[in-house]
Amino acid sequence: MVSNDEIIVLPEEIAIKIAAGEIIERPVNVVKELVENALDAGSDEIKIEITRGGKGLIRVSDNGKGVLPHELKKTILRFGTSKIRSLDDLTKIDTFGFRGEALAAISSISNFSIKSGRDSFDTYELSVDFGKINSFSMVAAYKGTIVTVKNIFMEVPARYRFLRSNGSETREITNLIKQFIIINSNVTFRYYVDGKKIYNYIKGDNALGRTYELLGEKNLKSIEYKDHKYTINSIISDPSIQKYKADNIIISVNRRIVKDNIILKAIKQAYSFALPHNRYPVVIFNITVEGSEIDINVHPAKHMIKWLNPNEIFHLIYNVIRNNVSLENIDLIKENDLLEAKFLPNDNKYIYKYKEVYNLPPLFNDEVYENNLLVKKDRIKVIGQLFDTVILVEKDNKIYFIDQHIAHERILFEKFLQNNILDKNVGTYLSEPILYEFDFDKIEFLEHSINEFGKIGFEFERFGRNAIKLTKVPSYLLKNEVGDIFEALINEIDEISDETLKFKIIASLSCKAAVKANEKLSNVEMEKIVNDLFKTKNPYTCPHGRKIIYELSKEALYKKFNRLQ
Repeated sequence: MVSNDEIIVLPEEIAIKIAAGEIIERPVNVVKELVENALDAGSDEIKIEITRGGKGLIRVSDNGKGVLPHELKKTILRFGTSKIRSLDDLTKIDTFGFRGEALAAISSISNFSIKSGRDSFDTYELSVDFGKINSFSMVAAYKGTIVTVKNIFMEVPARYRFLRSNGSETREITNLIKQFIIINSNVTFRYYVDGKKIYNYIKGDNALGRTYELLGEKNLKSIEYKDHKYTINSIISDPSIQKYKADNIIISVNRRIVKDNIILKAIKQAYSFALPHNRYPVVIFNITVEGSEIDINVHPAKHMIKWLNPNEIFHLIYNVIRNNVSLENIDLIKENDLLEAKFLPNDNKYIYKYKEVYNLPPLFNDEVYENNLLVKKDRIKVIGQLFDTVILVEKDNKIYFIDQHIAHERILFEKFLQNNILDKNVGTYLSEPILYEFDFDKIEFLEHSINEFGKIGFEFERFGRNAIKLTKVPSYLLKNEVGDIFEALINEIDEISDETLKFKIIASLSCKAAVKANEKLSNVEMEKIVNDLFKTKNPYTCPHGRKIIYELSKEALYKKFNRLQ
């Protein structure tokens, strides 16, 4: 008999398949759940096998604490868990979290089996076909757990047709396995795709070494931080590494890989003065914190967490990077390689032209140079200027292409920082205030940040719903486009801090004051820029993250002419 009710309660077998779609969207979600379970069981050896991008087979084997025989059937029950005993436990979970639907969901949309054994107990295997128990029996002894998942979503065509190609699904799983391998250096991982061994990493490997191999980058630095609340093991790249995607940013909290917007925003801001806005670093953050500081159950698939003190973790991550990002170890050109000038009497002098820059020691000083600067063998040789924009430099069988504007911008940026120009200038009231219109969110942001702006000489007040009136600016801005710089600052900054604001302003000033592209430079000016550039902490990128230097080896150039030597 068909019910006429408009609202019905779905049968359990349908409800669990719908719930499974929230937890298990793709094969990679199955792999994540099973590997996390293996880690929670104390495993230090984990083997992952997949075929056809996980659509055919996913098998995860571990040597952890197995499931007791009489409890094996509980593993596929909704809300079956070994991690929760009371409501209070939800606030202090120190494992990968409670989401009891995981194995229930997986077993409802696949041919599923779980075999598990423990010392002094028999080993049993439970087989489930798309939510229905098929068999439960004793099998050959095994210490640990093996979970096998086949034919995912084959009986749920509405889900199956949204799966991607085998290659796409394999790439997603492989990327996840990379992250597990890097985060858990105390665990052996073996990974097979369609019968072929892809990874074999033995426990005890150095995390930095694993990262070198898996991500293919060398300019990385390992950082450890610890206080009364947080323990952070991180790996960060220097600005010479610039990725087009954020795939190499890996975040784990209490060993769980997550996507956290707070931490991502902190990483982005910390690197904002070293990388272009559309480039990304290599960063691994492995954070350990008390379970009471986070809520780990805010997403069905456990991708996200919620912080009790989001501002605290934001500034902590920001400062770990800003205090440790490797800018000092620049070995491209060492200071003792720099050009040497020989001075002659005043009757044969070459006066170096320069621009006045806010009463600071200028880049181009009134120094006396020999007409033809003396260049020692094997040291830097400035060849000339290309398109009135790029300086060509030869050294050690390489040609370096240096953008004159970006290089000068980096030089000025570090000069301004060193001379603390923001601390030496008082604010000046404008004879005619400047009116700005911003989105409502920006206006709210400005109102909350008025004290931080005031410390460096800006004063403004709200003017209606979507506008502010700028009444006072730092005196050093009077020689520049006040409006452009202030508006650019507001549009660029999402999170406010004294250091962020200071760096943004100095970066804007450096850009305004630097020599421009399409500006003819003398040999002496070019040599001075090259010398000063390689005395900076970071000659690779400008304060906005644009690349300063490109290099071409002698061998690569000769190949263009089919020349061996």
